[in-house]
Amino acid sequence: MFKSIAFTIIGMLYFLIIFVMYLVKKKNNSVRSNIYKFLLFLTLFLLITEFIYVYTIKTMQNSFINYFFCRIFLSLVIIWAISFFYYVKNLDKDNQKSENESLNSKNEIMQILLISTVLIMADIPFKIVFNLSDGLYVIYGPATIIIYIMVSILIVFLFVTLFRSKYPNYLKTPIYLIIFMFVMDTGLTLSKVITDINDIPFFLSLFMIALYFTIESQDRLLLEELEKATEEANKANVAKTEFLSNMSHEIRTPMNTILGFSQSMLKEDKLDKRRIKQDTESIHEASIVLLDLINNILDISRIESNKEELCEKEYLLSELLLELNNAVNSRTMKSNTKLLINVNKKMPNKFYGDSSKIYKILSSLILYVIKYSGDGDIILNVDYKNAKQNLNFISFVIYSTSQIGNEDVFKIDFDNYLTLSKDSQNVIDSEKIGIVISKRLLKIINNGSSLEFKSNDDHGTEYIVKISQRIVEQSPIGNISFDSEKKDYSLICSGKKVLIVDDNKMNLKISTKIFKDYEFNVETAESGKECIEKLKHEKYDIIFLDHMMPDVDGINTLHILKSQFPTLPPIVALTANSDSSMKEKYINEGFDDYLSKPINVQKLNKIIIRYFKQED
Repeated sequence: MFKSIAFTIIGMLYFLIIFVMYLVKKKNNSVRSNIYKFLLFLTLFLLITEFIYVYTIKTMQNSFINYFFCRIFLSLVIIWAISFFYYVKNLDKDNQKSENESLNSKNEIMQILLISTVLIMADIPFKIVFNLSDGLYVIYGPATIIIYIMVSILIVFLFVTLFRSKYPNYLKTPIYLIIFMFVMDTGLTLSKVITDINDIPFFLSLFMIALYFTIESQDRLLLEELEKATEEANKANVAKTEFLSNMSHEIRTPMNTILGFSQSMLKEDKLDKRRIKQDTESIHEASIVLLDLINNILDISRIESNKEELCEKEYLLSELLLELNNAVNSRTMKSNTKLLINVNKKMPNKFYGDSSKIYKILSSLILYVIKYSGDGDIILNVDYKNAKQNLNFISFVIYSTSQIGNEDVFKIDFDNYLTLSKDSQNVIDSEKIGIVISKRLLKIINNGSSLEFKSNDDHGTEYIVKISQRIVEQSPIGNISFDSEKKDYSLICSGKKVLIVDDNKMNLKISTKIFKDYEFNVETAESGKECIEKLKHEKYDIIFLDHMMPDVDGINTLHILKSQFPTLPPIVALTANSDSSMKEKYINEGFDDYLSKPINVQKLNKIIIRYFKQED
């Protein structure tokens, strides 16, 4: 009996070492590696089954148990051969990871088992013959010959598949070796030269060991992954560095305007009001362009570093659209372009979601369309479609008849901005970055949210935004009046006292000037400690409290104030952080409201109206 399983014992000893080493190491999770793991277990079962069938031939020849284990052995050979074919088929997919890797592996193994079952059933009618000469216990006969023929046919397909594979030739060597071994073993067996040696599991175990040290070397695979990740990280860093370098042109353009006009005004001894107004308007417009650009770069940075998160809450769609209308039309006062918004009156008004991200997406796209359109109106059509219970797809279609959009620009993402920037015809600007940000924000919102682009010479360009949002109330939005008249929302707050807390003297100077336009009595503090001391002696109607300050920051100052004073006026967080999720954070910390720097007068107006609304 020992003669019959000598090769099997040797193969088992080496195989078990490799088997344990493979299982304890960190593994690549590709479909190919999962099939290799499956082959490892099959090889182990083959070795064990061979031990058992040799023992049953010796002790229980021609019994049902003996016949059963012989059939199990032949079936495992078939499954192994089919599995190996799928293994080779997936060689080129070594590094092609997918989100459904586990599902793909299960599907492949199910196919293996299905095909193997068919071939096993085809082999069952054929007879198994036992060779018991000279103390050797081996099976052969029609059943084994049929399996060898099946495997030989499979080897032909295997060789063609391997030959056409783009996998490195030096790593294909072990596979060519096993094909050669199968061919030799098949030829010798069919010619009855070898009928007394149990060699198949031995050769397969040696082959699995060879694969372990070559294709399936986890050290090699992990090193390749590390090298690839390092290379991708280096490319990403170079791309981002060059991207920011290329952005310097866009930053310098408005900066040159600001510096040029301000220096010119400083040099003039006598300036008439008309010249002051014109130059100041130019400085103001350049400042808005610069601020938009900086905000977009910061948005890209937050998204790339995975710091941009959903900040979902209940909101009114009508308020979002009114804010969007006011913001866009304030930017186009001097042009012939106007935003027209059409809303389905029957659609719900109250939704649950991240309204600030929706606002950013729409405003970015509309500003892009405005910049690259001729004179003419921009139309925003707003509608909805039921998706599931309490879930809607809100459809925003931005349409311009005077603009023929560039699909190549629409397809850009941060990764290929470098290529775009090298083309003199495609200069990177804030508006193009806005498209990238819009697409990234839609991925964060997800749930089927999408952005489509349609353009043709006859009908202009459409940007179709679909955003999945949960309905809070079914009450219809009704008619919304998008009054385009220029209203002065500034309020006279004479007699009201405001405290502005900021550690930067220039910020205090600017803020003081802004608040005096409302006729506030303005007092300032340069630290949290000074703010606390002032409240011990004075009463204020509203406090604007900067966040980032040395010693005691704005949040800690607020907590101290709440612990020391039973009643406090409204306290507004004043911060340079324009992250849309920050407002929720400040409200949770105990602030009454939030205002980002530099101060936007429209947003300041809303706060003043909220706390100092006057009756007409």
